[in-house]
Amino acid sequence: MGIEKTNHSRGFRAGWIILLLAGLLILLAWLFIPHLLTLAGPHQFTVPFARIAPELISTIEAHPNLSQVSSKDDLVAFALERSNELLKPDLNHGFSLDFASPRPAHCLEYSHYFGSIFNRLARRRNIPYRAFVVRSQQARFAGQSIPLPGFQNHDWVLIVPETEKAPSLSGLSSEALYLDPMLYDVFLISNIEVSVMP
Repeated sequence: MGIEKTNHSRGFRAGWIILLLAGLLILLAWLFIPHLLTLAGPHQFTVPFARIAPELISTIEAHPNLSQVSSKDDLVAFALERSNELLKPDLNHGFSLDFASPRPAHCLEYSHYFGSIFNRLARRRNIPYRAFVVRSQQARFAGQSIPLPGFQNHDWVLIVPETEKAPSLSGLSSEALYLDPMLYDVFLISNIEVSVMP
């Protein structure tokens, strides 16, 4: 009986140690993913132009959490959650900027959907920021090409104060945010400022 109890205790402790180590590895990966991802130029800037169905817009604008949105950061969090609710990462599907119901999406679709929601609600809630979709022509992970379809380049979102001039990565104020809505959906990491190279 005593031997069985000792073996059980050791197995229990080993299980906890394995879980702790796995959690630590996940945390380290989570912290370092933006440092390993490199998004280099040239960078192309576009105003988001997702075509969101009127019913979906009504649902977003009636969401109970929208009443708590009063700042840029609140709106970023709200738009990220709305993107995660509707879209699921998938690099092998037909491209479309029409959004009406849950569906697969890749980085360009995530970025246009998120940016369109952000810009619409920023105007309505008098939050003086705007979003641009940025396409970085070179995407690398740990210095290597990313061997996934559609990852030769990568689309993400730049949020800047309304007073900023034409979009460019030079001369941005410290208020600019570099966001990746698809990366957020996969890893809960949204800020990619360290990943973006001029």
